[in-house]
Amino acid sequence: MSKKKIVFLIIIAVVLLCTAGFILYKIVNDGMATNRRTITVDDTKYYMKDNIYNIMVLGIDKDGPIENETGEIGDNGQSDVVVVLSIDKDSGEVKIIEIPRDSIVSVDESGGKGLSNYIRDEQLCLQYAYAHNSAEGAELTKRIVEDLLQIDIDNYVALSFGGLADVVDFVEGVDIEFSNDYRIFSKIHDPSDPHWINYKAGDTEHMCGTQVLDFVQYRDTSINYTNLDRMDREKDFVNAFITKAKAYIKDDYSKATDFIPVISPYMTTDINPTQYVSLASMALTAKYNMDNIVKIPGESQVFNEHDGYIVDREELLKMVLDTYYFIPEKNFLGVDKVD
Repeated sequence: MSKKKIVFLIIIAVVLLCTAGFILYKIVNDGMATNRRTITVDDTKYYMKDNIYNIMVLGIDKDGPIENETGEIGDNGQSDVVVVLSIDKDSGEVKIIEIPRDSIVSVDESGGKGLSNYIRDEQLCLQYAYAHNSAEGAELTKRIVEDLLQIDIDNYVALSFGGLADVVDFVEGVDIEFSNDYRIFSKIHDPSDPHWINYKAGDTEHMCGTQVLDFVQYRDTSINYTNLDRMDREKDFVNAFITKAKAYIKDDYSKATDFIPVISPYMTTDINPTQYVSLASMALTAKYNMDNIVKIPGESQVFNEHDGYIVDREELLKMVLDTYYFIPEKNFLGVDKVD
């Protein structure tokens, strides 16, 4: 065999080897989405779904505008409501994950500096307070929620309770159906006549903005674990408000922008204004079911002389995997196929 022919065959072999290597590399790596979260349990790797939009919603215990007037840590208010709204973009199904404000987590008291001697186990609601402003408080809380649920949060909205009354009045009130018996002390709706109100399970009542504030904010702090009762009332309100908001917007999703002037002073969000209409369309055409409003598993306990909620991490992991993750098929080389 001539020397030229040998060289030619060597070149062909090298080209074929490189081509085969490239093809093999593509086969191995096409399914490996490096930007996806993964969780490995008992040697099984789970991949986070990419068709779910997650938005964290915070309810801040401030009666006026949301912004921190002093810019000092501790004057930012607390996040009394922490929920994650998860929308399946393919099916339109919505799941609302409730995270009790008293959930015990690692809170950064240094205003986001991450100083180790300022990281303490405390109630989740306090993380928002340990910030200089509303955006910082929301971002710090978002980090904790992402770490707790092991998911990515796409956007957040923080709304002070002061804006809740205005929004409810803007849609001319809501009709709340009570899922449980409730007893609250009304002092916001008519400060001149504070009194107890009893609500009976199965009944429905039309409420204006200040009545809603009484309904969702009241908590008897002299009794342990009353935040869970308040969370049930908040769930009833959310169901009523979604129904009313859908009726207001109907098929004209541009009307979602009507709410912006009403709530702007009371709201902080990382959502771009150009996204409002598309997000409103996705949220208001989604399929809501009260059974899909779920609280993360755990139990209430006294923690440092205050109410605490100890998250059951094992059961939470099961819930997270079922909601946000999947096990992919494998290709012929045994490599996970992830689109």
